[in-house]
Amino acid sequence: MRYARLVPLLLVFAPACAEQHNYSEGEICVDAPALASFAAGDELEVVVVLDDCMACPKDFNANCEVDRQGSTINLHAGGVYTQRSGPCDTCLTLSVACIVGGLEPGNYTIRSGDQTLEISLPQADAPELDPTCDVVKW
Repeated sequence: MRYARLVPLLLVFAPACAEQHNYSEGEICVDAPALASFAAGDELEVVVVLDDCMACPKDFNANCEVDRQGSTINLHAGGVYTQRSGPCDTCLTLSVACIVGGLEPGNYTIRSGDQTLEISLPQADAPELDPTCDVVKW
């Protein structure tokens, strides 16, 4: 019972030591040259940027599942990271690649949560993307 007084104190400070950040959607990014050179049957890689600056990540993980309903491509992207405690100036991107297969030339709407992007396959002009997509390396 000697340490019983410390238990409430530990409960107060425990979340600060390992703050967890969860994401269930993000900015939709596509590679313009891949859109321009698309041919029937090609796979399309779509990257979802869940967080463009994970602050001092200790552990992180991201995943993506894809389902298609006609011309709508739904990206069920998610990620989580735990922040390190202590001083730090690290800033990393949390993103996940979603691979969409079996597409034919045509117009598509890509969704990740509330985010949407309209594309045409093939598409000569790059679509207007969120500036967050600038962090993605193709």
